[in-house]
Amino acid sequence: MRNPSRPEIIGSLAVAERAWDLTVLEDRVFIAAGESGIHIVSIQNPAKPELLATVDTPGKALDIWAEADRLYVADDAKGVHIVDWRNRPRIVSSVQTPGRATGLWKNGEFLYVADQRAGLQVVHCPLRKPPRLIGTVDTSGIATSVTVLDGVAYVADRQGGIQTISVENPARPEILSTTATLGQARSLKWFGGFLWAAADYGGVQVFQRGEGYRLHLLGIIDTPGVAWDVAGLDRHVVVADGKRGLQVVDMKHVPRLTVPKALDIYGVAQGLAAEGGQIFVAGGSQGLQILSNERDRLRFLETVDTPGKAIDVGLCCGRVFVADDSGGVYAIALDVSHSKIVDSVFLPGKLKRIVCSREILFVADLKGTLHLIDAKAGEKMHPIASLSVPTPLLDVAVVDGYAYLACGSAGTFIADVRRPDKARLVGKIGLPDYALPFACATTLSVTERQLYVANGRAGIQVYDLTRGEKPQIVGSLSTLGYAVSLAASGEHVYVDDLRSGLQVVDCRKPNSLQILGNLGANIKAKGMIVVGDELFVTSSMGGVLALPLPLEASHIQKDGPRYLEVRFPPLSLSDGKKNLVLPHAIVSP
Repeated sequence: MRNPSRPEIIGSLAVAERAWDLTVLEDRVFIAAGESGIHIVSIQNPAKPELLATVDTPGKALDIWAEADRLYVADDAKGVHIVDWRNRPRIVSSVQTPGRATGLWKNGEFLYVADQRAGLQVVHCPLRKPPRLIGTVDTSGIATSVTVLDGVAYVADRQGGIQTISVENPARPEILSTTATLGQARSLKWFGGFLWAAADYGGVQVFQRGEGYRLHLLGIIDTPGVAWDVAGLDRHVVVADGKRGLQVVDMKHVPRLTVPKALDIYGVAQGLAAEGGQIFVAGGSQGLQILSNERDRLRFLETVDTPGKAIDVGLCCGRVFVADDSGGVYAIALDVSHSKIVDSVFLPGKLKRIVCSREILFVADLKGTLHLIDAKAGEKMHPIASLSVPTPLLDVAVVDGYAYLACGSAGTFIADVRRPDKARLVGKIGLPDYALPFACATTLSVTERQLYVANGRAGIQVYDLTRGEKPQIVGSLSTLGYAVSLAASGEHVYVDDLRSGLQVVDCRKPNSLQILGNLGANIKAKGMIVVGDELFVTSSMGGVLALPLPLEASHIQKDGPRYLEVRFPPLSLSDGKKNLVLPHAIVSP
């Protein structure tokens, strides 16, 4: 790590099982090696690490803490062991925990244990006395890691996010707050004055302490793999990133977000809809997830399971409709005590999108069929018509009797649905010749009389819908990478680009679109909607993100005919692997 931009392996040592965790003390490395127990390794010569001793443990060694002449080992279902490592290494005492000991942190005489489904355990470990379990508190998720600072324990609780727990009285730990993460919280570390969370597919997330023990999300590092652990080294963040190896990021290059609300849901977040302060998320194999959008957080309310995988969701006539990849659309009646499925209709194929317009459901089948379903209130759903279209059918937008169909590289098509029982294709939306080889229509968004199309490497296009059957292109913009999702609202269009992240586009003049700035992190959006003054995004990084609008944008000022001043906020660019930050104003004649 002498040159952090080029980390170099200088020595290695094979272990019999997986190396789950390690810690360093003096010139020794102590390795928690699963069913192989613990290994004690000399690194006096780092180029040739030498195995000195092995201590078998009855369980599966997952974490290790070293101090003086003692090691503390989290041994999965076999609890915690204390090992004398200097004099004939051996286990000298043990304590059984109620769950599966996975993560450790020691502070003074107290050992804090992340005990998976049993939450946080506190073990008193005085010198020359046997350890004993003195405190416990359950958490909502699966506790895998713990760190302690100023009398407060912070627990990585997988889908339970980050649990903040008072341990001022170690015998009576008390949960103070819960902070949702985007992705499952696996590991936590305090360094540089911030809490860093390795959040699985959610990359690394950076938090700052606020009032009342609350944590505020400041930024996200989207790593290319699966973030399992994180550490700080000087001015750098070092990430254990699953099969993508070790990632090193300069702390000053961590993008700063406008403080969002985030919630990791059960399942995989897909499409979403909103109404009356509630957010409805198609959660894949976990069905429909219903959230409450509150002032300072997203709160989970309930789940309504569907037979297959919930792919998209729409709202119509007081009911919620879920497109399920088992081949059906399910109508769900909302109830404060227990929402439930009240109707369904079978549709063959692989459903991708559902849109509600004037008591009709427009359901897109990925394999090339547009289904029209009657969804009048008080009546049983039934098919009206179906229409074959080019594959793949990825998105639908309906405006004044016309349906616009995003069909990938085949383009964007137009269907006349003024008479739903006689729906028919009437044309295809045109594109400039130079954009044709690069276009792949994936997502559509409509505001008033304009249609916005996310078109892959061709960026985004804007069409005037005054003549619904013959839309006219009025603007086009490259987004530097591959535009996959967008949401238009008011003066802005928010575009997720696979390479450069979430772009903020000024659309006041459609024939002169301008990128104002971006979020700095690639959030891999699956669905995007604007609700009031917030942008909601479902992300393949995990869960739902709510970003306050408007997002901060750059400022351009012309001073006479010879000078143009451009001031950027701390602007971050990402290619999905590295981040580039422009932190200061740029002034150029």
